[in-house]
Amino acid sequence: MPQTNEGILLVVGAIFLLIGLLGGGIEIAAARIPSVGKYPRIFSVGIGVILMGIALTRLVFPSLPPQPTAAPTVVETPTSISPSITVMSPTATIDTDPTMYDNFNNPAFDGKVDTNLWRPSVTSPSYIEQREGVLVSSLESKAGEIASLFLPEI
Repeated sequence: MPQTNEGILLVVGAIFLLIGLLGGGIEIAAARIPSVGKYPRIFSVGIGVILMGIALTRLVFPSLPPQPTAAPTVVETPTSISPSITVMSPTATIDTDPTMYDNFNNPAFDGKVDTNLWRPSVTSPSYIEQREGVLVSSLESKAGEIASLFLPEI
């Protein structure tokens, strides 16, 4: 018995094709296919060809792997401090993906959040901020201390 979806489609398509071409009335071992009329035979041939076509297409042209979603890109920019030491500092790029509400990757908001997109509610010394494309929060261990990040009111 076939183990893949393509193999199953191929076998089922071949059965439908045989029913359509031979018209049924076949008995193999314990399986019996009854005789069928003209229109069911045409329908069986059509279904058999479609199923076998799908199976062969998927075998010959396997599906491509899913494309990765857009992610923030970090570009390393070398900065020379002295002739013998080179420090790599990340440079964030702003993602223009329309499905992304905020990727926290705009360097203009490092050390804070974009208040056009977010309404932070936190008391000092706790904080919520973005750093190099990552949302960072710190909560002091005082009883009842809460830090929240809300969408702005419309």
